[in-house]
Amino acid sequence: MMVPIAGCLSQLAWQHFAPKAQSLDHMQVFSDASRGPWGALELLLTIRKGGLLARGLSIVTLLALGIEPMAQQILEFRTRQAVMPGQTAEIGSAFSYNSRSFQSNAFRDNDLDKLSRMLTLRNDVANAILGATTHPYFSCPPTADNCTYPTLTTLGVCGVLQNQTERLAAQCETSALGEVTCLYEWPERASPLALRFNALRDPQVPLAGRQHEVFKLRAEANTANKTGLTMTALRVRTTDVLGSIKRGTHPEAELSTLHWYWCTQTYSWTNSSAGDLVTGPISTEPLEASGHQTDNGDTWYLVKSKSAQREYRIALDTEKNVWTYIGNVLTSHVLMNTDPSVDLSDTLPQELGTDYGTCNSDFEIFLYTSNLDLVTSSIAEMISNYVRSNKTGDNADSDVVLGRAWAGETFIQVRWGWLVLPLVEALLVVLLLVFTILSAKESGIPLLGSSPLGLLFYGLDSRAPETAKGLEGKALKKEMTAVARNIEVRFADTSD
Repeated sequence: MMVPIAGCLSQLAWQHFAPKAQSLDHMQVFSDASRGPWGALELLLTIRKGGLLARGLSIVTLLALGIEPMAQQILEFRTRQAVMPGQTAEIGSAFSYNSRSFQSNAFRDNDLDKLSRMLTLRNDVANAILGATTHPYFSCPPTADNCTYPTLTTLGVCGVLQNQTERLAAQCETSALGEVTCLYEWPERASPLALRFNALRDPQVPLAGRQHEVFKLRAEANTANKTGLTMTALRVRTTDVLGSIKRGTHPEAELSTLHWYWCTQTYSWTNSSAGDLVTGPISTEPLEASGHQTDNGDTWYLVKSKSAQREYRIALDTEKNVWTYIGNVLTSHVLMNTDPSVDLSDTLPQELGTDYGTCNSDFEIFLYTSNLDLVTSSIAEMISNYVRSNKTGDNADSDVVLGRAWAGETFIQVRWGWLVLPLVEALLVVLLLVFTILSAKESGIPLLGSSPLGLLFYGLDSRAPETAKGLEGKALKKEMTAVARNIEVRFADTSD
């Protein structure tokens, strides 16, 4: 862009001296202006009158200083997440459930695969009680930064805990030995649930100490309109059991109902990265029993959603065994020893100390002291993940939903706004070039451009120098060049 500007300024320098005599240093000013911004600024400050085209070209030269930094802003190298071609992600989904883990005949059949799955199941239940659950089946290519999955609806298990303490009524009786038996009743239970306090561990050996029943967790028979598993937890909340008995009141207890049931689960905004699965909002809908179905000799338990009117099915053995197993594992009975001096460590794990009596499972002490609401939701999530396992996992009838694998890629973004100055600059140069050509044509001055031969052939006044011999009128640059080839000059000191 500076080439036409330099050429125009050089030609305009000769035209500058045509109308009238000008200071000779203007020749140097024009020469410097054609070489860069500093000379262009000097021209603007020196040539005050006339020279409109020259001043315009100088301004364009100064504006050119901004082209390079602005040009660097036109292209921006950025990164973005793009779908990886030829790569897919998968996530588990199911419309039917046929479990390999919830088997009632694993020990009877002496099947190592079934036994292994039962041990894994027990560990997963223990982790769920502690609040740590595994993920459902999903896959994401190792080369992907992350994977996304579409909204999906699947068969699952929901859990809900209800505090029924306000509906609890108690009646207590004290025996001749000082044992207190309290019967706790609530509307849904046909017979009361008894807790014994200050009871002798062994009536034949009084020094063996006394105990309080402080926690019972029992499975309840579901009503006709409910599916799944319902358990009730009766937990003594007071730590001063003996004080309550001496005051003639029953120990304060709380009643909770834990219910698990088949439901549909709709997952949105699910994604995975670095081996971790993150789910967005989850909406659920309870499923109602809709009968049984026999398919290839297998009997299926059918459940149906009200909104979508879609049927889901669970293998009849699975339907029975899953709730039986969870109910058996969670069934708890915790006894607290009232006499710390009595050593019960021979019947307890050492870390439990001597405050508790014997328990039926490893989970009972934790269940007694834990947040049962969290336990309820964790157990539901664990079974739901089993339902959504892959075909080599727990559910033999699982499906998968395809997702997308994403990876970072570099792309070039053109920021068109930064092209304004270069475009304006180019347009101004074109216009000034056209006007300079028209001005040169109108002035009748030969196109000398940046050649210094004009001064050497025409001189500084009306007297033509010796070098002008042989030229007629306003000689062209090529004519001067031809004559100059036959002239020899020397730059030397002639003062002597």
